[in-house]
Amino acid sequence: MDVSHMREVLVLAEHLNFTTAAAALYISQPTLTRHVNAVEESLGVQLFRRTNHVVELTRAGAVAVKAFEKIVGSYDTLLADVADMGGEEESDLRLGMVYYGTTAYYGYPLLEAFSKRHPSVRVSTITAQSAQVYKHLHNGTIDAALTITSNDYGDDVERVKVATIPLYAFMQSDHPLAKRSSIGVDELAQQKLVLNAIPVNRQHHIMKLFERRGLAPADIVFLNHIDELLPTLARTGGIFIGSMLLTAIPQQHHEFVQIEADDFTIDVALVYQRENTNPNIARLAACIPDIRQPVM
Repeated sequence: MDVSHMREVLVLAEHLNFTTAAAALYISQPTLTRHVNAVEESLGVQLFRRTNHVVELTRAGAVAVKAFEKIVGSYDTLLADVADMGGEEESDLRLGMVYYGTTAYYGYPLLEAFSKRHPSVRVSTITAQSAQVYKHLHNGTIDAALTITSNDYGDDVERVKVATIPLYAFMQSDHPLAKRSSIGVDELAQQKLVLNAIPVNRQHHIMKLFERRGLAPADIVFLNHIDELLPTLARTGGIFIGSMLLTAIPQQHHEFVQIEADDFTIDVALVYQRENTNPNIARLAACIPDIRQPVM
């Protein structure tokens, strides 16, 4: 039985909703269903009862969840212990990072924590736009990448969450909404929005957040590169939906306005391909709790 499938069962048991759990796992709902079915077939029992779009744990499911929590915990401990055993003298780690705030607020602090624990590991980095980082990861030219949820890196990668951060409305100071303390999602949908283009499959994380409310922005401008953001806001008078990571970009005469929605967030995550056996990936993931959360 695949340990990653056990993780998926635990997430489903937490949410009791296949759609929500699949989104949290960054996999498709059919993929999650297939994996859960495989676990149930392997155990010979039904773990979840599905009726009229309601998902409930069976008695066997409750027992399995407790057992899976122990197994997954032990497995993670094993990975960390093995990662700390030797082999560092001649080892390398190649890390890709998305430009600006992700790198400044999370990438460099993570690498600093890693170098303190494993000073003999040779680390090389690249910083690039999401499309280039994606290509490097899948071409095998980097071992792992530090990125955000607005990029779908495929079902063949593992993700380790680094942080969940809120999204804000970012606009020029002379925008009519710039002096507001907050703005509703309904109001945002009526504005011209500027979004960072997604190079992988066009399923934009922020668009999905609007779709959950049955909304679709009236007008959208997609950026080819984040460096286009400030001139695009000046040219269009639009509103960019992004995080406070943008404070890493030198800018003046712009304002951040809070969005009135608890689910308008993004996850900073460490991603890597499952078949990559470099033990330094686990070592790097183990350093995530050492990162001091930035004040933005």
